[in-house]
Amino acid sequence: EKYNLIKEIKRNYKVEDFFRARIPNYKVYASIYKTFLAETTPVFNPVDEIDSTFSIIEHITRNKTKPRDTDSKVISEFKKEDKDLRLLSYQLMVDTFNSKYKNLNSMQRNLLKQYVNNISNTNLLREFVDSEVVKIKKILFKFLPMVTDKVTKIKLTEAIKQSDTLSKGKIVKDKQVVALMRYYELIKELHNVTG
Repeated sequence: EKYNLIKEIKRNYKVEDFFRARIPNYKVYASIYKTFLAETTPVFNPVDEIDSTFSIIEHITRNKTKPRDTDSKVISEFKKEDKDLRLLSYQLMVDTFNSKYKNLNSMQRNLLKQYVNNISNTNLLREFVDSEVVKIKKILFKFLPMVTDKVTKIKLTEAIKQSDTLSKGKIVKDKQVVALMRYYELIKELHNVTG
C-alpha cells in the first residue's frame, strides 16, 4: 500500500516539493504512525515504541495555552459590530499599512508579496530568495567600480560576500527576509548616490 501511495503521489505532484512541505506537529503524527506500526509488525524496536508512546502522552498532557481562543473572542466581538464600523476599521488598517510602507521600492514590495503568499510553501519562497540573491549580487558588482571611496568599496565587497548567507538553509527565516529588504535598500541608496 505504501508503494502504491507513493506511486500515486509521484503521478500527481512534483515529488521534491511534496516531500519538502512542512507539516505542523510532525513528531506527534510520526509517533502515532510508529505506535500503530508497532502493533502490526511482529518485530519492532522497543526503544522506538517507547519513545513514540512518550511523545504522544507528552503531547496530550502538556499544558497548552490557547491564544486562538482570545483571537476568536476578538474576532467574534468585531463581527458583532456594525458593518460600517467594520469597514471603517478595515480602511484605517489598510491606510496605516500603506502609509507605513509607502517608501518601499518595487523589489521590496515584490519580496513582501512573495513572503505573504508563500509563507506555507517554503520551496517556492526559497527559490524566489535564491534567485533574488543572484540578482542582488549582479547589481552590487555593477556598482562596485563606480564607488570611489576606499572604505565604502571594502564594505560593499563584504556585503556582496555576506549575501551568500541568504541562500543557506531549506527554510527561509525571517531574518533572511529582513536582510534581503536591507540589500534592496542598499541598492536604492547606491542608485541615488551614483545617479
